[in-house]
Amino acid sequence: MVYLHPALGALTVVLVLLLGMQGLRSTHRAAYAVDARRAHRRLSWWVFGLGVVVLGLGFGSTAWLRDDLAVAQTSHVLAAVPLVLLMAINAALSRRFARSPRARVAHKWLGLVLMVAAVAVVALGMRLLP
Repeated sequence: MVYLHPALGALTVVLVLLLGMQGLRSTHRAAYAVDARRAHRRLSWWVFGLGVVVLGLGFGSTAWLRDDLAVAQTSHVLAAVPLVLLMAINAALSRRFARSPRARVAHKWLGLVLMVAAVAVVALGMRLLP
């Protein structure tokens, strides 16, 4: 049970990176861009939901299973909470694509920041493994 949060967290980061690759591929003019855009749109909400679940599991597992750690007092948590908030902002930006070209540009850059931040959160969390 202690390793549920880390395992799902690692899966989430892999999916964030795959999602970013699909997003990047969707910007090309090649024939595969339509499929990449469709895959990106379909996967994005699952990744966002998984991110929220993993964050909740992190709080829960720290409170219930880790007596040696205080809840929300590690650098891992201080990086993970903004990461999930950025995921929510990026999801909201995606809803404005039709009305705002700037939202599309901001979504791309924020997606890149999310990919880097997700890897950083995992690196910070690896120090906390039991």
